[in-house]
Amino acid sequence: MISCSVNPSGYTKQNVTATIKIICNEGIRTIKQTEPTEETITASGTETTIVKENIEANTTFKYEVTDSKGNTDIKIAQITNIDKDEPSSCTITAHATDNGIEITATAEDAGSGIGRYEYYVNDEKKGESDKNTYIVENLASGTYSVYVIAYDKAENSKTSDTVTDIKVSRTYTNITAQMVADHPETYYGLKVTNYESTNGQDDWKIFYSDGEHLFLITGDYVDLSTTNEGTTKLDTNTGMTKIGTKYRAYWSNSKIPSSLQTNKDEYGNDIDNEVKTRFMANGYTLKNSYDTSRCMSALLNTSNWSDYKDNDEKAEYAIGGSTIEMWMASWNELCEKKYKKVEDKLYWKAGTCGYNIGTSPDIEVDEDRAISSDVMSIKDGYNNKLYYPRHEGVSDGHSSYPCKYYWLASPGGGSASYALCVRCEGYLGNNGYVGSSNDGGSYFGIRPVVSLRSGIQINATE
Repeated sequence: MISCSVNPSGYTKQNVTATIKIICNEGIRTIKQTEPTEETITASGTETTIVKENIEANTTFKYEVTDSKGNTDIKIAQITNIDKDEPSSCTITAHATDNGIEITATAEDAGSGIGRYEYYVNDEKKGESDKNTYIVENLASGTYSVYVIAYDKAENSKTSDTVTDIKVSRTYTNITAQMVADHPETYYGLKVTNYESTNGQDDWKIFYSDGEHLFLITGDYVDLSTTNEGTTKLDTNTGMTKIGTKYRAYWSNSKIPSSLQTNKDEYGNDIDNEVKTRFMANGYTLKNSYDTSRCMSALLNTSNWSDYKDNDEKAEYAIGGSTIEMWMASWNELCEKKYKKVEDKLYWKAGTCGYNIGTSPDIEVDEDRAISSDVMSIKDGYNNKLYYPRHEGVSDGHSSYPCKYYWLASPGGGSASYALCVRCEGYLGNNGYVGSSNDGGSYFGIRPVVSLRSGIQINATE
């Protein structure tokens, strides 16, 4: 009998050592190696061990064995696990799926055979498999390049050519309020694809969720020239005057509401507290004696902004801008869950005239305070267009007066004439003046917010 063990035992691209044992119960008289070279092996007894080291290639060892009685037999030991050649070919095809890329590799190897594949997207290894088809999932929307490295069973490799310009457009379906509340880092800022307001606004983004209701905000300043009733609706219902050709609106001295506006349902019932609770506007009680309170009540009055509700009754309420409470709640959740920077969180505190804001809970009230662009620009949220849609002004028919800020639906705490706003360069503060008589000085636009009904599901893309 003959046996042969090889070290390493599996397929390898290394040199190997073979241990060959020849056993004859009648006793061994002679052993002669006849292949690959002729060699006489010293033998005695019933068992002989032959060690062959540093074998570089697959080969066959053939032995002529004669026992003590003069019987002769031919025994063969084969080395077949050495493969030092790379696969002969590796090609791929790839195409985008809903949320990723499907890659199929075709590789050939005449030696040990293909053992595994590594899959790379934008030069980053995304996975490996012994299957030649692999789906890379959960990619953000964008353009990608892919390639594959095929390995034979001896770990020789062959790299495919790179397939470029694969465009992924990630989609999300049947999104619920609870899903968004659980994972704001995934859903905040996604563009909603199945919500369009009655006035044609269709660039809505997921802004916030309280676990029961989804809140959407326009992706940028709204084009006021496309509202159903144009400037008349703004002037008559809100006291806000449109200036320029599209985006800018300000609070004219002659148009400031004469009293607080409250929310009524279709039957005239008072639902003001319900709306304010829904949109997180209860931290400060609006006061009829302050210009800014009356102006902010117009932004919070849902009847003024019904054009931003949809025809399918997904939206229950719409207001003219985010409150500072909701804006900061949205911002703070991303700071904690997406950016992992709790130190970037923002805070508000109610003062005499409105909301005072700061970067720590210890806020001094009743001062002309804001969070400067220098402070905001070093925070990760500053680069998120959910909060800062443009970092430069957008033309509004006059090169000197682009629209570059947007009103928040909350009064500022520094003065009875201050309203909170978001400036494109990163300033978050109370320098939005109501009652300004200088039309050219108004750089402010609006970004309405809608609250969807409980149970509504939406679809979105990045």
